[in-house]
Amino acid sequence: MAREPDFDGDRDDRDDDRPRRRRRDDDDRDDRPRGDQPKQVSILGVFSLIKGIGGLIVSLFPCIGIIGGAVCLLGLFLGILGIVVAKKSNQGTGLPIAGTIVSAIGLVIAVVWFAVMSVFFGAVGEVAKEAAKASEEIKRKEVESVRTGPATKVDAVALDKEFDDNQLQAEAKYKGKVLEVSGVVHKVTKDKIGKITVELKGDQEESENSTVDCNFTDDPENVSALAAVTAAKRVTIRGKCKGKVDTYVTLEYCMLVK
Repeated sequence: MAREPDFDGDRDDRDDDRPRRRRRDDDDRDDRPRGDQPKQVSILGVFSLIKGIGGLIVSLFPCIGIIGGAVCLLGLFLGILGIVVAKKSNQGTGLPIAGTIVSAIGLVIAVVWFAVMSVFFGAVGEVAKEAAKASEEIKRKEVESVRTGPATKVDAVALDKEFDDNQLQAEAKYKGKVLEVSGVVHKVTKDKIGKITVELKGDQEESENSTVDCNFTDDPENVSALAAVTAAKRVTIRGKCKGKVDTYVTLEYCMLVK
C-alpha cells in the first residue's frame, strides 16, 4: 500500500528553514534610547547633613558653640567623604554637598564664637589681674600705715565697752584709724584661708560675743610671731579698726607689738 506524503512534516521543515521574523515589540524595544540608571542615595551624605544641621543649631549658642563646632567638623568630614564616594559610584552628590555646606557654616559660626569668647575671657582675666594688683597694693599700703603710722592706744575692755554703750559714737571715734590695743588673749583661731584671728577679751569676759577680733595675714612673719601667743596671755596689737563686724569689734592688717 502506497504511503501518503507527509505534508505537515515538510511544512515544519520549511518553517524551520525560513528566517525568523522579528516582532515589532522587539524592534521598538531595541530602538528605544536607554536612560541612565537612577542614582542611589548617599548614606554618608545623609549622615553629613544630619550632623551639619544639629551642629549648626548648637553652634548658635555661645556657651556650647564649641560642641556644635566639633559636630560640624564631623559632618564636614562625612560630607567630603560622601562626595568622593558618590563620584566613584552610582550615588547622588546632592546630599553630601548639602551636608558639607551646612557643616562648614556651623563650623565657621563655632570658630567665631570661640574667638569672641577667648577675647572676652582674656579681657576679663586682665581686669581680674589688674584688680588683684590694685588690691595687693592697697593691702600693702594699709599694712605699711599700721606698721609705721601713728596709732591711738586703747585697752581692749574699754574699747569693747565704748562700742557696747554707743556704737555710733565709737565708730566716729575709732573706725578707719590705726589702734594699738592691749588686752588678754581669749583664743587664737585660723577659721579662714589666709587669715589668723587673735581674740582679746572684752567688757564681758565670760561672753563669747564680747571680744576684740584682731585679724592677721598668714604670712610667715605673723605665723612665727603668733605661734608663741597663748590664751590668758597679755599682748599689744596694732591694727586698723573696721568698727563692729557682726557683733565683734574688729581690727584688720594687724601686727603683734609685744
